Amino acid sequence: MDNKQQGKTRLKDARKKKKKKKKKRRCAHAACRKKLLLTDTACRCGETYCSAHRLPEVHVCPFDYKAFDKGQFIAAAGLGGGVPGKLVTI
Repeated sequence: MDNKQQGKTRLKDARKKKKKKKKKRRCAHAACRKKLLLTDTACRCGETYCSAHRLPEVHVCPFDYKAFDKGQFIAAAGLGGGVPGKLVTI
C-alpha cells in the first residue's frame, strides 16, 4: 500500500508542475500593457514596447541618445572597417 500511495503522490506532483504557465510578454508602457508579438523588440533602455510605443519620444526613454558614441559601438560590435577578400573565379 505504501508504494501505491507514493506513486499517486508523484503523479499529482507531476500534474501540478505541468499546470504552470509562462507569463505573456507585455508592453512596458504604463497605460498600454498589450501582449507583445514576436516582432516587437526591446528598446535600448531595456524595456520592451509594442509597435505604438516603441519610439523613444512616446515612452519617455531614459536612454541618452546624444551621449551615445557611435564609433565606440561600431568598435565593440566589430562592424565595418575590414578588407574584403578576393573572389575566386571558377
